[in-house]
Amino acid sequence: MKRTLALLLALVMCLSLCACGKSEAVKAVESLIEGIGSISVSSSEKIKEAEDAYSALSVEEQKQVKNYEDLEKAREDFDNLGIHLTVDNYDKYLNVSFNPQLFDATDYARMMGLDKDIGTYVYSGIETSVNVSGKTDNYDYNDVVVTVKYSGFYVPLSADIIKQQNKGEITYEEYFYNNMSDIDVSLTATTDIVGNGSASNLISIPDGYWVWNDTVSLSYEVVDVSGILTK
Repeated sequence: MKRTLALLLALVMCLSLCACGKSEAVKAVESLIEGIGSISVSSSEKIKEAEDAYSALSVEEQKQVKNYEDLEKAREDFDNLGIHLTVDNYDKYLNVSFNPQLFDATDYARMMGLDKDIGTYVYSGIETSVNVSGKTDNYDYNDVVVTVKYSGFYVPLSADIIKQQNKGEITYEEYFYNNMSDIDVSLTATTDIVGNGSASNLISIPDGYWVWNDTVSLSYEVVDVSGILTK
């Protein structure tokens, strides 16, 4: 009887030590997994947060996460919800269009200080934009987020600079390459169901300066896509 009691006490102490031996990091991961709740198209962030936290644990700590199977099941259920949009497959399901434009026109002759219009324009801004919509109404587009990046440069010119160039005081090439301003713009467009999503950004040229087509170089690309298509 005494031996049995001693064994029971040892077992209780062992279990107690195991429970107390969990690190705060392990407890935090278990809490994150418990917080995932019912799986829906909005569960991505919670699942990924729990997965990242679990991956950051040591191998021994990972073994102590009592509800890791719940995390695996959450990932499986989420992946089975529908088609997950990515950079690699978005063009099958989304229309993504870019429409950069020069903004706020001024007649070139007016810019040069002449009191007349000649129908050639310079501009005081560059507008970058992206538009997103679903290609088909066979799906619902859930939490769709498209991130694009515009990159390139512009060269601001003024009436005084052009006059100096015309007089030969500075060369166009020297000024051009010494006064490039980088363009680095990220835009994020969101859309649900098959509604349109859009985003834009206006790059303002400094006061007294202008640009036109020959002094602006722009490229753009889709850098990230997320969202789920469901029937």
